[in-house]
Amino acid sequence: MGIFSALRRQIIADLDSRLAPQFHDTFATSPVTIYDVGAAGGVFTPYPDGPKSWAPVIGFEPHPESYRLIVEGGLPAHVSLHNLALADQNGPITFFSGEGADRTRSSLRPIDYIGGESAAVTVEAMTLDSVPREIGVAPADFIKLDTEGTEDMVLKGGAEMLARDILGVQIEIAFWTEQSGGVSFSEIDHLLTEQGFVLFDLQTNRSDVRIIGGRKDKVRSGDALYLRNFDSLWSETADQAMMRGKLLKLISLAIGW
Repeated sequence: MGIFSALRRQIIADLDSRLAPQFHDTFATSPVTIYDVGAAGGVFTPYPDGPKSWAPVIGFEPHPESYRLIVEGGLPAHVSLHNLALADQNGPITFFSGEGADRTRSSLRPIDYIGGESAAVTVEAMTLDSVPREIGVAPADFIKLDTEGTEDMVLKGGAEMLARDILGVQIEIAFWTEQSGGVSFSEIDHLLTEQGFVLFDLQTNRSDVRIIGGRKDKVRSGDALYLRNFDSLWSETADQAMMRGKLLKLISLAIGW
């Protein structure tokens, strides 16, 4: 990496992700709200300068042990965590809880295929659309999804929020789902593009890489980033101040990435 590229990366990383002081009042009155669905391992934010009052993070983690470890590790002032599963229904639901090293691979779908130990337990579930009403938080502007193959259930339970509020989605994806029975990338891509989102980034993992540049197994999984095509939200009859706020949030998220 050249010296100028290195300096540029350092400068960009230090910038306030709100872009300019002129935007601060907008985000002070209407923060960029982030939902982290499947927060095992620690809550997530797309901003390099971390969770702040203008970018609160609301986490959801149904695994009792993962939830306990995160809470005991301490949470920043603008991060909250809820011991809930997000799904396509409200109320008790069966959760396949991985144990030991498989704790972070727990799912609302059976995980026997991974060969580790798991237990079927009952946890409380909530739809994405019911979250603001039930726990008293703002709808999501950005959502990170890592639910081990049940990302479609979360999105289907948030149809209204997805159409009206969400500006960006980071989502774990799977290309090879014969064993897991989870949702495939093609299904996720169809669901999100129909709602006016554009695929901006795609990172992939393979099942086996023996030698760099040599034999490689099938593309197995990865992470995808979708951002809203603003034309799918904008309307001449909509409140223009609200539209301006959403556009500034979308720009801020893009810069954060």
